[in-house]
Amino acid sequence: MLIKKFFHLFLPLLMLFFITGYVFATQRVRPPKDVTVTESPQGPKISWDYSQPDTIFSFNDGFPGGIWQLTEKAGLGVIFDLSDYPDATLEEIDFVHYAKQSLYGPYYFRVHVYDMDSLKEVATIDSLVAGDAYEMPRYETYVSLGSLPYIPHVGIFIQGLSTVDTVDYYYPSVMTDTSPYVPGVSYMCINFDDPFNSSDPNYLNIYELNVVESQATNVLIDLWINFGANKKVRVSNNSFFAPKPGAPYNLPQSSFQLFKSPSKTVQNTIAQKGFYIFKGINGDSLEKIDEVPFDVWEYIDSESTMGDSVIYGVNAFSDTLLSEIMAVPYNNTVISIAAARQDTNWDFVPDRLSDTVEVRGMINSVNFGIGTHYFLQDYSGGIYLNSDDFAVDLKIKDSIYVKGVIQQIDGLTAIVPLSMESIVVLDSVHQIPVLTLDDVEHPENAEGMLLSIKNLHLLNPDDWPDLGNSGTVSATNDADTFDIYISPFSELDGWSAPNDFNLVAVIDQYTQKSPPDDGYRLRPSLKSDFTPIAGLEDGTDGIPLSFSLDQNFPNPFNPVTFITYHLPKTSKVQVEVYNLLGQKIETLVHTLQPAGTYTVQFNGAGRASGIYLYKISAGSFSAVRKMILLK
Repeated sequence: MLIKKFFHLFLPLLMLFFITGYVFATQRVRPPKDVTVTESPQGPKISWDYSQPDTIFSFNDGFPGGIWQLTEKAGLGVIFDLSDYPDATLEEIDFVHYAKQSLYGPYYFRVHVYDMDSLKEVATIDSLVAGDAYEMPRYETYVSLGSLPYIPHVGIFIQGLSTVDTVDYYYPSVMTDTSPYVPGVSYMCINFDDPFNSSDPNYLNIYELNVVESQATNVLIDLWINFGANKKVRVSNNSFFAPKPGAPYNLPQSSFQLFKSPSKTVQNTIAQKGFYIFKGINGDSLEKIDEVPFDVWEYIDSESTMGDSVIYGVNAFSDTLLSEIMAVPYNNTVISIAAARQDTNWDFVPDRLSDTVEVRGMINSVNFGIGTHYFLQDYSGGIYLNSDDFAVDLKIKDSIYVKGVIQQIDGLTAIVPLSMESIVVLDSVHQIPVLTLDDVEHPENAEGMLLSIKNLHLLNPDDWPDLGNSGTVSATNDADTFDIYISPFSELDGWSAPNDFNLVAVIDQYTQKSPPDDGYRLRPSLKSDFTPIAGLEDGTDGIPLSFSLDQNFPNPFNPVTFITYHLPKTSKVQVEVYNLLGQKIETLVHTLQPAGTYTVQFNGAGRASGIYLYKISAGSFSAVRKMILLK
């Protein structure tokens, strides 16, 4: 009687509350599931599943308007009639929870799943922790059922585990809705220790809710199943199971009450926005590295550090809510080229000889043969890409992924691809790093990489090979002599090279000596690799005629770019990088440098996408240019 008066007094206020649009945000953000990390040519690929089960049974769709306080032995639930959905699997339930007391922290629940035909419990989800339920917005708790097999009539009940004996929090509750009472939908289990009343098989401890409380509304609970039909079913009548005659003994007192008007309201329009991607060396160090839209369920970490073991994580986010982060470990099997050709004992034989490895790098030469005969380099080293079994059409500046076996061919450390499919072109780069003589301590370490040498002149121009022939010519920079191998597969055979030139070429090796510690030479690919000194916009000594600052390459870049500048005389040089707010974020150069042309690297890893400024100050000269970091 008191409850009936309670409704008559406050129901108009409740209706006014919802008419004015102050509704409760009960959407939960379901976390991704089945998160995996696999190798891809571009980098580690994180994939996940966010497909919703096909059919949703909803009990009911009303607004949350009341709570039912759970007790130690009793709880609310729904009996779902799935007889029209044979072979459906049970995937998930959702329910809305609330805390009666002004308490903060988790609230503990247990979910019971019953087969109502055989009167057996088929599953228990224990120690379910629901987040803080007193703060807004009200959270809808998701519970995975793990694809339980088909049950024609399944009862799903919620039991509160927190009690008054728990010091920090107690009185967990489930919320009911504001729809008019509809008989035969929600149920109460009087005794979870003995739901089917083992002492009397003809009498159950489960009753329709109206038997327990005549003014009760329906518990808010959804069941998600996989059946193959994408639809939502709102069940307003489920009369499969009726209570036995007579009132149950010693029923717990109902604590149904009107939901208090919150101090902060949230519109019931929270939209799923997307997924955050996290990365760290362990679960405690995960940091967000990117985000993807809600309809994208994979992400490739193209900036992965090769060979590292990391933890990746993914969570879903909406306007105001975040799901938990689903983390998965990953061991990157793509290694650097320097690691692939590693020679720790310095016997001129790679440690990984005959091993299968995966590398990424940039093509820096033409195809020197019938089949696949290119040189490949990254920022750490170079290697010979070799196969006589098939031909793959690659171009200089192609960025590729290759999986193959480490071999040694006439002194060269080579990677022999497993098949045509094990070579994948990723994209095209704007510029390939080029070494100078100062960078090379021993040619073995720089084998397969591009090298720039200034002020060369030919010692034996008549030895240049005719068209269709190969040959070796020698050149000097007046300090050292270099052998230059001209291949008939280049565009150089039969050409008249300049006598004086600057050269960019691959550091090559050809020897059958054991150990293979000699035979180093230069192997150019194109006529443009030879720059006639007379054609340079420099002084007679190859020194720039004026100060200048080039545009960075590549631009846009991700994450590395190169900045070149020219000094006509010895100068104190500063090269600095700024953000658009004018704040200096990095100093690249701060030293005295002689006249010449210099290139410096800027690495934008760990910085946000956007426009940056780079500035040079050299004596009285100053210049600023823009560059774009695009991830």
